[in-house]
Amino acid sequence: MPATGKKNFSKTASNENGRILPFLIADAAYLLIVYGWLVTMQPVGLSYRQAATPDEIHLLPRLIFQQMHRWFGDSMPGYLVVNFLLLYGCMVLIFFLTRLITRGPWWLGSVSAVLFMANPIKSTALLSIGGIQWLLPGLLGLAVLLLYALCRSGSMIGHKWLPFLTYLLVSVFTPSNIPLFAVIFVLEEICFKKAERSVTRHHIYIAAAGILLLFFSGQIFLPHALSLHAMFIPLLLLLNPIGFLSSTFSFFSYYTIAFYIGLAAGLTLLCFFMRRYRHPAFIFGILGAFAFRIGQGSLPIDLVTLENSSTLLIPTALAAVGAAGFFLALSEIPHWNTSVVRLSTLVCCAAMLCQIWVNLQWYRAGADIARFRTAARISAEEHPGQYLAVFPDIDYVGFVPYFLSETLRPIDRNTSALPVYSPASFSVMPPLRAEVLVYAPNLAVASITGFDEKGKPDFRPLSHDWWRQRLFRSGSRVLTREAGDHLFPLHRIPFP
Repeated sequence: MPATGKKNFSKTASNENGRILPFLIADAAYLLIVYGWLVTMQPVGLSYRQAATPDEIHLLPRLIFQQMHRWFGDSMPGYLVVNFLLLYGCMVLIFFLTRLITRGPWWLGSVSAVLFMANPIKSTALLSIGGIQWLLPGLLGLAVLLLYALCRSGSMIGHKWLPFLTYLLVSVFTPSNIPLFAVIFVLEEICFKKAERSVTRHHIYIAAAGILLLFFSGQIFLPHALSLHAMFIPLLLLLNPIGFLSSTFSFFSYYTIAFYIGLAAGLTLLCFFMRRYRHPAFIFGILGAFAFRIGQGSLPIDLVTLENSSTLLIPTALAAVGAAGFFLALSEIPHWNTSVVRLSTLVCCAAMLCQIWVNLQWYRAGADIARFRTAARISAEEHPGQYLAVFPDIDYVGFVPYFLSETLRPIDRNTSALPVYSPASFSVMPPLRAEVLVYAPNLAVASITGFDEKGKPDFRPLSHDWWRQRLFRSGSRVLTREAGDHLFPLHRIPFP
């Protein structure tokens, strides 16, 4: 029989405590396997943009980022090591949070930590120099949740006001964590029996403070902050963390009835699983991910390029905890009892392989951009003092932020940027294949693989062309730009 929610949650899920240290060492080893080899990668275009615009980062992460900039300069490995350490800190917090919420064996904590670590949603945070703007708030937010769970589990029963004060402090310095009040409220209502609740209702105090902070910070008044579509549709990336095809996105944008039918079917299936496997940790992981998105619709998340997807770091962690609760619920079903460990291991291995594939795309992008910068430097030496054209100017290749024209901004502020002009910027599907057919001061023509002009989508699910576009490269299109009244620069940076 499946777990029956609160009635079974107070019982000890397992007598197997094991040793904590081997699991933490194993988690560190998994992280090194997936990410360790990336310390030699070159920065992508997003890193150059982050170096040029540090004021867009919240106060506390910005101060640390500026100090890192003074320490590391344009040395990419230093930033990556800090990012990986912050990621491991998040994994440790998830490990213990899973144990407290599921009250199951320690290996479940390792499963949730690995699923979080190997989720491509947060690749931008890990593989760019400004990743601390997402990783540090994520680490602090998870620390608040763990502290609350510790106080509610009896481990720190004499410090009931500590989570409230910590939540206020963290929310002031990292405003992106203000929605944690809703997550804490869900945690209290789902994972603790009424008999266990504190008389003073600290989760209600935190919720009241969080609602006030939403208003005083102005988040609630930003455009689309309360849009249901903007708040919750990005959570689809938890199911498809490598993003959607542009043709798929265009189809559902054009045929909205198909989108709503699919959404209704997905929500129905989700409710079925929540009712079928009613372990509190599983339900908390799902509802907590939704709760954290309350009032967060003002920052758009692109479902194709994954732009701003690193803001889903906390929902990703909660989904990983929910996955651990799902595996624990399965273990209580006799038919699945002996297969849960194997199943969870396979899921973790699949997630790690997916993340390694994503990392390869970033690594290749860094190499491409290094070649582009070399070509730009040579062109600048050959044509001193003249503007150079960046054509074609690539923003995204799939989910990797190239931002070619941005890469000519220096990470090291002691050097100057090259004078460049971009006739046109656009995104393409991988792999990057481009050929400049014509370039003149009044006309630029290029053949681009994976580039689609906007229009009514031609979408045939599961057809030969659909699979070919998903697994290989799509056909090429010709991109034409005319100069009009203002001529293009005489010389173009020869790339690709």
